[in-house]
Amino acid sequence: MSKNIGIFSIVEGHGEVPAVPVLLRRFAHEIYNRYDFDVLTPFRLPRSKYAKDDELMRSLLLGSVKLSEYSKPHILIIMDADDDCPVTEQQRLSRLILNNNFNVPVSLVMPYREYETWFNTSIGPGTNHATFKAPYNPSPNAHGIRDAKGYFERNYLNQGVFYSETVDQQKYTSLIDLQANDDRSFRKMRKEMSIIFN
Repeated sequence: MSKNIGIFSIVEGHGEVPAVPVLLRRFAHEIYNRYDFDVLTPFRLPRSKYAKDDELMRSLLLGSVKLSEYSKPHILIIMDADDDCPVTEQQRLSRLILNNNFNVPVSLVMPYREYETWFNTSIGPGTNHATFKAPYNPSPNAHGIRDAKGYFERNYLNQGVFYSETVDQQKYTSLIDLQANDDRSFRKMRKEMSIIFN
């Protein structure tokens, strides 16, 4: 029997493999009150392979196979923008999809600089966590900080607490304010979630 929504994610880092499903389920449950979906285990594609069209296409084809039983399949790519232009990367992806007659919907979301930018731009002083300083004062320009991981560790975490992407990304993803985050790349994430879950 065909299921409804299936989401296959392609991510860059080890930490995003457990973190992205948390983010997707939070959107589905907290914003859209949706439970008729499956979040498949993300596929990790290192940046060096993402940059190669054949490797990226191979990952998309893997996603299409994994999603074959769903009536509303969707592939979500989340890659740190670093110094890349998201518009240019979207154009590259669109060409790749068109040239290969790929017909599963694909979204590309590129957190500005790093995934951790979404922590710095949405976890506000009203959020409590045992590892956080009291008080902590996020920068109003947090979206433009290059070393997002280091900024998060220095400005949010208690002295002697160190941030590890593979250990902590999932934990702090649960604290992201899904609606108040005004970072441009997170607005793009909200837009893609609306397409998937509406």
